Amino acid sequence: MSVPADLAQNNEETMQAALDVFVLRKAAAGSHIVGSYHRVIGPVFLNVFHPPGRATHYGLTLDLKQAHRFESDAVDIDSFLATLGESNHESGVPTGDLASLCNNSSVTRGALAEWARATPWIKVFAPAPPLYLRAFEAGIERSSPWTQDVSQAHRFSAREIPLEPSLRRIEPHGRFVSLAADLATVTPASNAAPQRWVNYPLEADLAWSTWQLSVRYGFDDVGARRAAHRHAAAAGWESAAAGVNEISGHIARSPELRQSFETGRALCYSTNHLIKNARGNC
Repeated sequence: MSVPADLAQNNEETMQAALDVFVLRKAAAGSHIVGSYHRVIGPVFLNVFHPPGRATHYGLTLDLKQAHRFESDAVDIDSFLATLGESNHESGVPTGDLASLCNNSSVTRGALAEWARATPWIKVFAPAPPLYLRAFEAGIERSSPWTQDVSQAHRFSAREIPLEPSLRRIEPHGRFVSLAADLATVTPASNAAPQRWVNYPLEADLAWSTWQLSVRYGFDDVGARRAAHRHAAAAGWESAAAGVNEISGHIARSPELRQSFETGRALCYSTNHLIKNARGNC
């Protein structure tokens, strides 16, 4: 059965039109978020924002949708925290996110800054699907709307992207992907490449023992101590995600590691609560 020439031409034009339409995707499947849990404020996540014409801002957010999606091989928590201090201090006084997050709580700016330096930050798979820019008006602000539904995303034409100067400034916020490409399809994070399995309780115990030995011999190995707390927190997240209540003996024997374990568990529970609320509001 032959296809009329005019119908074939229309189909070809429709396919070409789809190839010429792009959306701005904020996150890719398989990326990671980094967060911790504050007993008063709740779950807190690391965030990166690129203000037009200004220096990149490294900060904190309570909004899971605003949490920065790190590539799996590019998560350097220590470097981020160092930059966090630079972005949120002015003349030694906490400003920016360290100040705004305290406005609706009893936590002081200095206490939050100290907590951010001391708390065990946890790297986990981004629990939400990729986000797409929903509306665009000459630039992207921190309040710019994003959506998980690609059908609601703002459309950019292939012709305007290289010609419009303002679009060059928004590329740091995400990546332009074609609606006709497989990249524009929402892929659950669970379908991403599996992470290398880590025995977090054992790693926490080993790092903690290394730190204790360093102190005994007159050298405070801060890196080992920090690693122990992060492994313990990751074990807590893993335990909560699996619905397991028992705490490994590698962690239970240390009150400090146990506290980090509980931080990770609380972050998992609270993050899942945020996800359920977001789905309920869709």
